[in-house]
Amino acid sequence: MTRLMSAIATFFLIAGGAAGDESLDAAIQRVVDKAVADSGAPGMVAAIGDSSGAIATGAAGVRKAGDKTALAAGDKMHLGSCTKAMTATLLGLLVDEGKLAWDSKLVDAAPELKPRVHDDYHDVTLWQLVTHRAGFPANANWWGKQSLPMHERRVALVGEALAAAPTEPIGEHHYSNVGYTAAGVMAEAITGKTWEELMRERLFEPLEMSSAGFGPPGAAGKVDQPWGHRKGWLGFGGWTPDQTDNAPALGPAGTVHCSIEDWAKFLALHLGQGPDPTLKPETLAKLHTPEEGDEAQYAGGWLLQERAWGEGEVLWHNGSNTLWYALVWIAPNTDRSYMVVTNSADGGSHSVCDGVIAEMIRLDRAAGDSPPASE
Repeated sequence: MTRLMSAIATFFLIAGGAAGDESLDAAIQRVVDKAVADSGAPGMVAAIGDSSGAIATGAAGVRKAGDKTALAAGDKMHLGSCTKAMTATLLGLLVDEGKLAWDSKLVDAAPELKPRVHDDYHDVTLWQLVTHRAGFPANANWWGKQSLPMHERRVALVGEALAAAPTEPIGEHHYSNVGYTAAGVMAEAITGKTWEELMRERLFEPLEMSSAGFGPPGAAGKVDQPWGHRKGWLGFGGWTPDQTDNAPALGPAGTVHCSIEDWAKFLALHLGQGPDPTLKPETLAKLHTPEEGDEAQYAGGWLLQERAWGEGEVLWHNGSNTLWYALVWIAPNTDRSYMVVTNSADGGSHSVCDGVIAEMIRLDRAAGDSPPASE
């Protein structure tokens, strides 16, 4: 199950800096080496990016616990719910083309859902779906309806999940993988293509994200790409390698994998100066703006916070399928992205990754023309 963990604020920039003529790549390598050694995580990759893509990377550890194959910076890493920003971006492209509008109703764009979902959901809009304000349940029976083609499967599973009256108030924030899957269903219904096809055609290929795909990276049983890991029973014991993932039907909410350098290409688009495809300025601004009064501060696939190091508003998200953990912060005002992924997940993964992000911010600022901001 994809889960959104509470943010541990990236306030504190760790003392010390890149030594002498040490490059930013070498400094990040030092950071991830230490993080893996200290945390015991099987492997980790981290990067700093800007509107041109990744500008410095580092990788440490192994692809699979019990195997000596080193994890490399170009390896494919599972992004979990960081997929949501990609789905929201895809929807933004369709809005720019006039195929959808943010106020398009779910049952109008996907009329096959209308007889399946409770009447209270008939006025739910696309924007409510991508901001988690549709009153939807968090999850569905994602492994059901396996015999159906993907679009029909998603329609059936979303319909089942929404057959009863809402238990959460429509218009209030309630994190929901069903909501993002339903948004994907809207895109599928109005284009006649699956979400996977749309992602490849509209995002991955134009952005030259050649490593991007869906589900667990690598061939089953092989160590050609990293494996995910979970801790032993009840969180005790060592790391157990695993190549499973969220059910494919949940795709729009959290099944994308790619290299960290390809992830940085996508993030460049959200810094406002990336390569094609580009969003209209008003669409990009929409995706970065929560509804007024939204205490969660969740916009289109992004959470918003104010940070001095970002010179104002920054965006962040995390993702985990319980076997991997990904965390990203982007600062449009300073043209920077900071991202880290570990091929393991437990209760301490967020704090480990958050510390890596904080250290990369400090290193990046120390390497610039101005000293680090005091937080």
